Amino acid sequence: MAGIKIEGAQEIQEALLSLPDKVSKKFMAKALRKGAEPVLAQAKATCPVAKYTARGYSTKKEHRVKNEKGKMVGSYIRVKPGYGRDQLNISTSQRDGETRAIVGTGDAYYLNMQEWGTEKMKPHPFLAKALETKAPEATERIAAELKKNIEAEAFK
Repeated sequence: MAGIKIEGAQEIQEALLSLPDKVSKKFMAKALRKGAEPVLAQAKATCPVAKYTARGYSTKKEHRVKNEKGKMVGSYIRVKPGYGRDQLNISTSQRDGETRAIVGTGDAYYLNMQEWGTEKMKPHPFLAKALETKAPEATERIAAELKKNIEAEAFK
C-alpha cells in the first residue's frame, strides 16, 4: 500500500497536538482530502476506459441475465465506458488513531483487477502511478491546508 508521510513538520505536529482531539482530527481529514485531489485528478486522467461501439457501449461489458434455473430472461446489463473513471473517489477514515485519505474505486470493483492484474491479465497500475506523480503536490497541499486551518483556529 502506497502512502505519503509528512515528516519534519515539527511546528505543525505540535500545533495539532495542542488542539482538542476532535478539532485536530477534523483538520487532518480536511487536509488529507485536499491533498488527495491532484492524485484523484491524475487517476481519472489515466484510468483505463473501454472503447465505444456503434451502440455506444462496450460489447465486452454486455452480459445476458439468467434466472436461478439458468434460463435467459432477455435482459442485458450494460456498463457504459467511463463508468469506472466516474466512480473514482476520495474517502477519509479514522483507524488505529490515524486519519487516512483513500483514493478508491467506489462501486467499480473491476478497477482493482485493472490495477493489480489477474491470473490472465497484466496489471495496469494507474492509481499507483497517479500517487507517484502527484505525491509532491499532494504533500504541499496537505501542509498548506493544515497551516491555514491551524492559523484560523489560533485567531478564534
